[in-house]
Amino acid sequence: GLCPELLGANPDGAMADGRFDGFVWYSTFGTQAIEEYIKRCASPVVLLHADAKTFDNRFPTVICDNDTGIRLAVDHLAELGHQYIGFIFDGRLRNSESAERGELLFEAAQERGIEVEFIDLGPGEAALDAYFRKGPRETAIVGHSEAYAADAMNAARRHGLRVPEDISFVGFDSTAFCNYQSPALTAISQPLEAMGITAVDLRSEEHTSELQSL
Repeated sequence: GLCPELLGANPDGAMADGRFDGFVWYSTFGTQAIEEYIKRCASPVVLLHADAKTFDNRFPTVICDNDTGIRLAVDHLAELGHQYIGFIFDGRLRNSESAERGELLFEAAQERGIEVEFIDLGPGEAALDAYFRKGPRETAIVGHSEAYAADAMNAARRHGLRVPEDISFVGFDSTAFCNYQSPALTAISQPLEAMGITAVDLRSEEHTSELQSL
């Protein structure tokens, strides 16, 4: 079943009392408490969008190829002639993928002689308004996710910038959400369905292996 909150604010009971054969855990923004729940789980667990090193390589993980994705974004923006790129993220949230994408963007941009500015939208809409109010030199912004990129794009338009004539945006995920933006948002496509199928298959393999070892 799908259990977004695992029958309560504290998932420890549901993860340890045997009611589930295993879990596919999807949480883009982890906390120390969540990490401890997962480490204590008595059933097989497969993690989506998580770095295996965070959990001492104890669990199978399914994560997209962030390196290739970010390089596709940088290549696209370089071909358009951009020399100053921003990376937008939320520093309040613990997310290993966000940090990884930011680091990879910096590396890929450096290889092309492109400068990168890191934009923390932690304070929310006010931070975006302050950023665009000062007249940034960045002519393109890559968002950690498509939602962040869309928020930045809308803020840019509020401050009189034309998209894409004055500034370009690239998100990450490429779901139908991107098509509802005005203009439509360019985004790196993650194979979300394939990732979900892989995670379920891995969980099934983990459960079968455990049964055979009994």
